[in-house]
Amino acid sequence: TRHLYFPKEGGLLMPRIQNIGFQLKQSLRAMAAFGESKKAYKEETSRLRTEYKNRLLSQGYSKKDAHKMAQSICTYRDKIFSQSTLSAYQKAAGVFEQFCQETLGTKRLTLEDAKNHVQEFVDWNISKDLTPQTVHLRLSAICKALKLNISDYEKPIRHYADATRSIKSAQNDAYNAVHAEKALTANRIIGLRRNELARLQCSDIHFISEERAEVYTIGKGGKHNVNIVSGREKVSALKMMVQEAESRYNRYLLDKTDLNNDADLHHERAECAKDVYNSVCADMAAHPERRTYYQNEIFRIFAENGKTLHENLDIPYRCRGQNRKKLEKLGKPTVFDRVAVLYVSCTVTNHFRSDTTVQHYLVK
Repeated sequence: TRHLYFPKEGGLLMPRIQNIGFQLKQSLRAMAAFGESKKAYKEETSRLRTEYKNRLLSQGYSKKDAHKMAQSICTYRDKIFSQSTLSAYQKAAGVFEQFCQETLGTKRLTLEDAKNHVQEFVDWNISKDLTPQTVHLRLSAICKALKLNISDYEKPIRHYADATRSIKSAQNDAYNAVHAEKALTANRIIGLRRNELARLQCSDIHFISEERAEVYTIGKGGKHNVNIVSGREKVSALKMMVQEAESRYNRYLLDKTDLNNDADLHHERAECAKDVYNSVCADMAAHPERRTYYQNEIFRIFAENGKTLHENLDIPYRCRGQNRKKLEKLGKPTVFDRVAVLYVSCTVTNHFRSDTTVQHYLVK
């Protein structure tokens, strides 16, 4: 903790504690690992956990205990790989300072003292009727900065059916419909995050055939992703955008002016995911033998990314509990074809999980 020193009675220098928000932001800033590969850290973590687990098993520990103890090893726990994540976390640090001033009467706490008020901070946020997603984000930020375990704190359950991202109209939709048309169109075809779309170069787009293009990007956490664009119409539209950019000697697909807006590009990412899901379902319904093709594609992509597929492709994905009830009330589907979902997850959202793809893209 940084201290400033100022004179007290008798000429002694006494430490003056910095604002807690400043200290938390410093702690978070020190974790910045932009440009580093989260995948590499995960692979190293997996290797170290396996070695430690095997050592514990040889010492007589049960598989369950060895697995639990090995989970404490994580080489990327103190790393932040995304500028947007750092910005969101630092904003939460400012909110924590506001909480301290409002409830404790001071914002000058040490990081060690701050650890004693994290649950109070959670309760304070809940009292303001914030969404569970917002509460979780703020808690995650403070736990990251203070090196605490988020599972140690009581927090509201997140129901994805309550999430409002990309389903509310933006204030400047009329403006964006004109000035962000190119960015919105591109993202409906490819399905990237805003930063990924802004960094996308024409050379990152490879046209395999008239009905298939592969888009190579570096996503969150430094992950190397490949988005697949299928269908003659979408591939043709994307090719025209590339040719237009190249005709202006622009190595990026979009100009800065195309992205100087607050258009909801995440909504187009979700719409792209829905387009691919519906297309795959229709293809498998018309040609049942194509299911094997999509399954093999899923296996191939998982293997190329060093991931193990734990989901059973023969079992549909079913929304459950409160989420299912909320979706039924809204008249939205609650059962999804798992093969189509995972294909979307591998080729559009790059989450490699059915639940995340359904919850944050297909039901929105």
